[in-house]
Amino acid sequence: MFFKQSGYTWLVVGLGNPGARFESTRHNMGFMALDILAARHNIDIRKENFRSVYGEGRIGTERVILAKPLTFMNNSGWAVRDLVNWFKIEHDQLIVIYDDIDLDPGDLRIREKGSSGSHNGMKSVIYQLGFDDFPRIRVGVGAPEGGRDLIAHVMSMPTGEALDKVKAALNDASVFIYGETGTGKELLAQSIHHAGKRKDRPFLAQNCAAIPETLLEGILFGTTKGAFTGATSMRKGRFEQADGGTLFLDEVGELSMMTQAKLLRVLQERSFERLGGMETIRVDVRVITATNRNLEKMVAEGTFRRDLFYRLNVFPIVLPPLRDRQDDILPLASHFVGHFARQAGKGDVRISLAAMDMLQRYSWPGNIRELENAMERAVLLVGSQNLILPQHLPPAMHTESVNMADEKQRKMPHMAATLEQRMDELERACIVDAMEATGGQINRAAQQLGLTQRVLALRLKKYGLSYKEYRRGGREQAGK
Repeated sequence: MFFKQSGYTWLVVGLGNPGARFESTRHNMGFMALDILAARHNIDIRKENFRSVYGEGRIGTERVILAKPLTFMNNSGWAVRDLVNWFKIEHDQLIVIYDDIDLDPGDLRIREKGSSGSHNGMKSVIYQLGFDDFPRIRVGVGAPEGGRDLIAHVMSMPTGEALDKVKAALNDASVFIYGETGTGKELLAQSIHHAGKRKDRPFLAQNCAAIPETLLEGILFGTTKGAFTGATSMRKGRFEQADGGTLFLDEVGELSMMTQAKLLRVLQERSFERLGGMETIRVDVRVITATNRNLEKMVAEGTFRRDLFYRLNVFPIVLPPLRDRQDDILPLASHFVGHFARQAGKGDVRISLAAMDMLQRYSWPGNIRELENAMERAVLLVGSQNLILPQHLPPAMHTESVNMADEKQRKMPHMAATLEQRMDELERACIVDAMEATGGQINRAAQQLGLTQRVLALRLKKYGLSYKEYRRGGREQAGK
């Protein structure tokens, strides 16, 4: 829209904050968009000067400079001013890309000029330049929900649907997912695929660590008849099967240097030969990769190709472990419970408050995969009342809970609970479970606990509990 048919040099600046801790945050959408432009047009953004990292290249017939300020967001104007002055950029030859909370995730808006609005980075740019008549592209990241702090919102990673929409809006670029084993890397890859323009085409996944190196090349690129002993016919590989769609390569850090070279060629040239063949096969495949290894360290050690790393690392996403995503534990647990309950034909299975508390206290070393397995086990063990209780959860969770309690008491002996306090905690947990199991029916709960209704009513009052909270649908209604 803004590119002139001339020999002018364009300066395209993406706003964000430098450093690994800010990667993939909402406030770094300008950086992300610039990385995608650079990858698509083979522009190397590694020169460092003018308080920025930048690269020079062409987009079509136009000479362009792509730059990312190193001054941090609120002082972006310093870097932009230095770049504009040195390269003698005219007002309408400057394009600034930045995040906007007033737009829904994934929405893009282009303005030829205007004020900064509430964006501090743009305020700095306009102040340092002394003019605002330059084009800008705003990338929607959505407004904070539920009274969430604005700074916390823009400095956090978009997740779920919001993340998918942003990915789809920014481009069809290569995505690199970092995360511990079991954090849900393949699920995220699937969501990115289904949110993009390739959603109606195949999505294939291949774990590079699960296949011997001697077989992996044939699986990825296919084989010809006679390529090896027993190869009686031609077989298409994953790249051919995924043509037009997305190929997810998990544990890409396990690839040998030889396979890395072949993968790089596919990414650069979109072509390859089957194992044992001479015919060049052309494909159009979006590649999403993932690893739990430190690839930057592997590059430094010479065990992973630097050029392949830069090619894959266009759009990095760091998936935090489940222990750092407390808000995700219960929604994920409920999802898995519903799934396995339907499979087992058990109807509506619920999680008791005591079990919820244990789920949130556990460290989840196996991440989402461990949570999924724990919920499957609980659904299989649940009784006729279809209520998951602490005893239905894996022994490791009980052991860790006890150890955590003992450690807390050891570190803070002055806060050690008395026997009476511990008994009260146990009694309260038992009452909560009974009320959950009976749907708030005091007579049935009292019978289950071996108490009279009057005594149970007194205990409810003692612990600040109300039977109404446990009536079927009462808890849900209370939260609306």
